[in-house]
Amino acid sequence: MYSQVCQDEVALKILGSGFYVDIGAGDGFFDPNGGNSLLLEEKGWSGILIEGDFHRHNISKQRRNGISVQALIPDKSIRSILLENNCPKEIDYLSIDIEPSSLIALRDFPFDDFCFKFLTFEHDLYVSSENIFQKEESFKILNNLGYVRMAEDVCTPHSHFEYFEDWWINPKFFSKSFIENNKFLRKSGSYILSNIIT
Repeated sequence: MYSQVCQDEVALKILGSGFYVDIGAGDGFFDPNGGNSLLLEEKGWSGILIEGDFHRHNISKQRRNGISVQALIPDKSIRSILLENNCPKEIDYLSIDIEPSSLIALRDFPFDDFCFKFLTFEHDLYVSSENIFQKEESFKILNNLGYVRMAEDVCTPHSHFEYFEDWWINPKFFSKSFIENNKFLRKSGSYILSNIIT
């Protein structure tokens, strides 16, 4: 509803309710797409908004119900932010959208202490062929940790060539049939939302 390509609606559809961590939250309110966690918050979710820009953080702090943290990653570690704000060990929805530094955030994420059920990771492959490194490196990290890529190269509905995100799930929280029936390659978020088999 507010997310650029239905990230929020997909999170609701496959998880229902929960706790989010939004890394690169913007102002979480006035941004053109409203952010990936505003709808979740409206539906009763709680969570942590992490934003490096001071102005956007201040808007988020005033307008949003989630815990708003102003921090540049990795100047301040994600581990310390999560621990300081009593983040649950199982994060339902994790959004990493701080291009060109999304890979830095992924490498900094404390996977030994926290896990996620659903992740949207922005690699912005469409911007430059050089971003293939971020995409491939993120795959190595998450695949080695046992996560499953549900959607590869998610794009916007108006341009099927602007591949900018991969979506991941934790197989510990989803059935084998869910994993087998929900594999998407180079599809728009709205397509994925309409075709997920729960």
